[in-house]
Amino acid sequence: MFLLKGLLLGFALVAPIGMQNIYVFNNAFNHSMKRSMLYSLFVWISNTALALVGYFGFGVIFNANEIVKQVVMFVGGILVVWLAWNILKSARSVDLNEQVNQIPVKKAMLTAILVIWANPQAVIDSSITLSAIRGTLADSAVGMFITGIVMATFIWIMGMTLVINSLKDRLSKKFLIWINVISGIVLLLYGVHLLYEVVMNTLHLF
Repeated sequence: MFLLKGLLLGFALVAPIGMQNIYVFNNAFNHSMKRSMLYSLFVWISNTALALVGYFGFGVIFNANEIVKQVVMFVGGILVVWLAWNILKSARSVDLNEQVNQIPVKKAMLTAILVIWANPQAVIDSSITLSAIRGTLADSAVGMFITGIVMATFIWIMGMTLVINSLKDRLSKKFLIWINVISGIVLLLYGVHLLYEVVMNTLHLF
């Protein structure tokens, strides 16, 4: 029962369109199946780390300290804008040649961490949600519930990568370029919005 509840909550947290899904979507379009699955695995590991940290109380820090929350949002906003700029800058260089699209594994790992941990709203929301739910569960249910969440994120991230990568060869280069452009614009707007929220919240503090 608690495994199923964890699965359902996991899908609810990971399914909405956001920074993570845009990256996975973009990654699946621009790399070979082997590379796409590997890079998405890095995203899942990073996502799992965030879920575990949040589940065991990290969200309490954000909930209790407004200054820490605003600092995280500001740093995250800057990093999101930087990531968006890099996507837009390289949008036209996309190529269906898998060798051209390969990026170093270390860079892919760093980007996966950035995509998850530089998304302050996701960090704050998921941390607070998971830490709050953790407090309502009996000790015997804790392991099964978080297992369900981790399983759901794995199924979603890897499944989406598999499906999109399998279909990409039917699409034109122009379409792939637009995917990159749209992804970059969405991330850029999101980053700017985060920075705007920090400015507004900071003004209210004074």
